Amino acid sequence: IFSMNIESIKSGLQKLLSEKRFNHSLRVAETAGEIANYHRLDADKAYLAGLLHDLAREMDPDQQKKIIEKNNINLREDEINCPDIWHTFIGAIAAGEEFGINDPEILEAIKYHSTGNKNLGVIAKITYIADVIEPERTEPENKASVLKPIRTIVKTDLQKALLAAVEYRLQKSLHLHSAIFSRTVELWNELVSSDKKL
Repeated sequence: IFSMNIESIKSGLQKLLSEKRFNHSLRVAETAGEIANYHRLDADKAYLAGLLHDLAREMDPDQQKKIIEKNNINLREDEINCPDIWHTFIGAIAAGEEFGINDPEILEAIKYHSTGNKNLGVIAKITYIADVIEPERTEPENKASVLKPIRTIVKTDLQKALLAAVEYRLQKSLHLHSAIFSRTVELWNELVSSDKKL
């Protein structure tokens, strides 16, 4: 899957991220590995995707813009207008350049962990869910928990957990009056109109 061992990757990642962001990445990695194990899927691959999902999160915006232009990254209009999610597309490139990752499932998981996308592969689904439900993801105390049911259902039904995770992100965006990405809407529509199983 990759040319470096996991400890070397962690060490390299630590240099790219703040302590807070690095610890979040560790929690997402562990959560992704657990989800994969529940469903007898590739836990090592899921762990690595979770570990690297935010590797470009704290990169300088000007540097991000240069990488987008240099690599001809094809962003949609709603993505161009939201620099906060550029790191997902750049992260898929940086994973290859920094850590020698060339596995398409891991790169897809990094690329779409924020927006989602139609026809997501299983590692990308796991990473998306893990980013939403990692243990320190908090909710307002005065509201019924949305994350707790997702943490339960993910053990038995990945598709329903993904639907609930996408709903969580859509509701959060509506509440904050922040952008809702066309890829997220497409994923939502696919999930609600399909009986697709893994």
